[in-house]
Amino acid sequence: MHMHHPGRARAALVAALAAALTACGGGGTDAGNNNGNNNGGGNTPTALTLSGTAVRGAALGNVTVQVKCATGSGQGSTDANGVFSISIEGGVLPCVLQAPLPDGGTLHSAVSSASGGAAQVNISPLTELVVASAAGVDPATLFQEFEQRKEAVSDTALTQAVSQVVTQLTSVVDLGGVNPLTATLVVGNDLDKKIDDLNAKLAEAGSSLDDLAKSLATNSPVAPAPAPTADPDAGTSATASVAAELLFKPAAANCPSLRSGTYRFNEFEAAADFATGTVEVDAEKLTIKNADGSIDAMQPLGTCRYRLPDGSDLVVSAAGVGAFRSVSISNGVTTARAGLVFPEQTHALASLAGTWNYLGQRADATGGTFSPFSGSVTLDAAGKVTAATLCADLKTCSEDLSLFSGSLKASTAGGFDHVDANNAVTARTTVFKAGGGAVMAVTKQASGSYLILTRPRANALPATLDVHSRSWNITINNALLSPGGTGESGNTPVSVDSAAQSYVRLSVAGNGGTFPETLKVNQPRNGYTTRVAASNVPISVGTNTATVREFVFLGLKGMGITPVALTPTETATGQMILSVGQTGNTFVAAEMLNRPFAPNCTALRSGSHRLVSLERATATEPNIGVVNIDATGLKVTDANGTSTFTPNGLCRYTNDNGAQIVVSQSGVIVIRGGTGDLHARVAFPEQTHSVAELAGTWNKLGMQSPDPGNSLFFPDAATLTLDAAGTASSAQYCVDVTNCQTVTDLQVAHTVNPAGGFDRVTAAGEAPDRVFAFRAGNGDLMLVSGDDSGALGFWTQKRSNGLQAVGTRNRSWDLVVNPASLQGVLSESSNTVASVDTAVQSVVRNRKTASGAAYAETITVNKPRDGYNSRAAATVTASDGSAVAVREFTSLSMRGMGFNALKYIEAPNAAPSLLISVNQP
Repeated sequence: MHMHHPGRARAALVAALAAALTACGGGGTDAGNNNGNNNGGGNTPTALTLSGTAVRGAALGNVTVQVKCATGSGQGSTDANGVFSISIEGGVLPCVLQAPLPDGGTLHSAVSSASGGAAQVNISPLTELVVASAAGVDPATLFQEFEQRKEAVSDTALTQAVSQVVTQLTSVVDLGGVNPLTATLVVGNDLDKKIDDLNAKLAEAGSSLDDLAKSLATNSPVAPAPAPTADPDAGTSATASVAAELLFKPAAANCPSLRSGTYRFNEFEAAADFATGTVEVDAEKLTIKNADGSIDAMQPLGTCRYRLPDGSDLVVSAAGVGAFRSVSISNGVTTARAGLVFPEQTHALASLAGTWNYLGQRADATGGTFSPFSGSVTLDAAGKVTAATLCADLKTCSEDLSLFSGSLKASTAGGFDHVDANNAVTARTTVFKAGGGAVMAVTKQASGSYLILTRPRANALPATLDVHSRSWNITINNALLSPGGTGESGNTPVSVDSAAQSYVRLSVAGNGGTFPETLKVNQPRNGYTTRVAASNVPISVGTNTATVREFVFLGLKGMGITPVALTPTETATGQMILSVGQTGNTFVAAEMLNRPFAPNCTALRSGSHRLVSLERATATEPNIGVVNIDATGLKVTDANGTSTFTPNGLCRYTNDNGAQIVVSQSGVIVIRGGTGDLHARVAFPEQTHSVAELAGTWNKLGMQSPDPGNSLFFPDAATLTLDAAGTASSAQYCVDVTNCQTVTDLQVAHTVNPAGGFDRVTAAGEAPDRVFAFRAGNGDLMLVSGDDSGALGFWTQKRSNGLQAVGTRNRSWDLVVNPASLQGVLSESSNTVASVDTAVQSVVRNRKTASGAAYAETITVNKPRDGYNSRAAATVTASDGSAVAVREFTSLSMRGMGFNALKYIEAPNAAPSLLISVNQP
């Protein structure tokens, strides 16, 4: 990867939207709006009738359309063709409409004028975009808060929003001046075909309508201006998202935020060179074209991570901002430097006006050593630096213009040059605006010093706790070198102290345990967060302790990347870390993070893995063993020899014998046997644990044979409480998963087995079960039990399940194991949460039949008891009118592991099966 040369532009799949985002001016509301339904003084109010057609591509047939107006509200049903007519007694415009989608989403529209008490208004993906542009917020938010936001859809606002959407989509879908709100819309007509085209182009680029609507809302020049605020990025989103102009460009198959196009790179190097350059990325082919015309192939290493032929690494955030580690070899010496790369954009100089916070590394007097520093800089609309502070130790700041002289001017090489009084260029700044509207900048100076800048704002405490996150980390030392490779880390916030403006999170240690660390937001000042130094911090696993080193980070709003400064200590120099949030939600065990991983799956790592099979053991074929995985070579070695994995998509494989293999986010492997071997198997990285780690209460769901002489297996469940010595103090056994009995003569203990795992020992000294523990990267622990009879049990620590949020999408690979312990095909499924009922603790999810028709299923959480979820059998009507038989199941989520175990009734009157459902990356 030569990130050292300027490049030339490559033709995009679809023309950029960015220019249109800023080209359409205007806005405001029309106080004199004529709603077309003036009832006159003292007259009986007349009805307002809204008629139109609701489509997504196909008609939204037989759905309920809801309407909210300035005065009045109502609802009505569409017919099979999506046609509706809704009468609102005494209704006064403007109105906003909402129609449900089969997968749980919604579409919106708005109307502001009528004739004779009637108005034509359609509901479609195009109207969703118009409403987003007019309102400047998510259309669903407008609908919910319409009383406070109704002026956002005045005549003037909607007219301007239609014009803006038509202009922005010209190179994607040519609407020819058609108003999508009011034009005739019939399934199959020209407007409907244009909607189909829009859907197809979004799908082709790996984008969604929600992505585009949110970007239009955030960047809308039409929407009412937000109330004055101290935050210059008020109204922008903290959620990392792709820039609007990239949404119709091709995306990488393994990374929706990596799009084709020109990218600006800033490599940080100790040289009197502040030049930046560009490269051309082909996201579909996964290639980088350098300025000299050479092309580098990008080898995918899981979600949004890549390796180039020379050993360079690239990781990409959810906003499309990348951190790279560029490797070069000269005279046999390997040098690695780090930097940032983001899509090339053009920005007006005036848009930089205001104050910026920064964090970076500054050269000392000799130019050979670089230390972390921070500060702020203020520009006027002409690009002149009017004020600046420098905080050499990150904490104590003083007014200092030495780093900034003169003014900024647009550079012909891209970005902006810093020009001093002698017209000499002393630095260069490049700028990137994410899809949520927030902006970041990078400044490189001739000394080699660099700054990463963002608008000043107050950081917030974590809004949610117990949500695990992971990041890739590229460290830059005090010589601006990055010798250590790309690391990974994970943490989970667990408590908040609002008074102290601090929070505690559990960070994952190298042995798989966790340790607490305290972070103070807006310290040493607004926009920065400080981690408090601590020593001898206990780690949850083992007897070792952790030393927590102080750091300061600067939150880059909406970018998915964070610069972190490790402050110097008596024994260590200051360093910088470029920390990029992972988007694949991987929960790889801590001890696996530095091991090689598979080209198409970062969760599959090299090393020993414990294998447990759901089949009876024989003298020559044990059902419990160990295999060794070479992840980079995709080879697996066991006692019988070596086989090869062939990739079949992300984290999915087939082997030489036709077996199908899928890997969860934590590295748990589920296997469907191949030719002549139809048994299911589970494998996971081999770990060593103490008996004390088993303490607590465990829920189980698995499969066993009630009679050793019986060839059939049935799902079963249990709840077991163990003390720190591994002795069971209470237990319930549920032979049919649902109905449980307390075990009264319980005499069970667990002892370490030298061959791995634990023996579950009875009072008679027998050890019928082997038990193996595996801890995922987020700290969650699971147990897997097995015995010679072929029984297989999955155990997770007991806790109450929560309700998933509306709009949550789930995709999985599903393997059904029947009572003969033989599995069926490895299938795929997906669902989207459509509604939540907190009173009865249930969610309705929309699924799809094999033909693509949507149908609803109801999932009740913590039923039949805490930790389990259930789906009742039912017959429902799908969106195409067909009857769908929803089968009963009871599920146990294996926390942190990325898979679920289910008791599943596959057919009416059939014996229950075990279903293993693995979350797709």
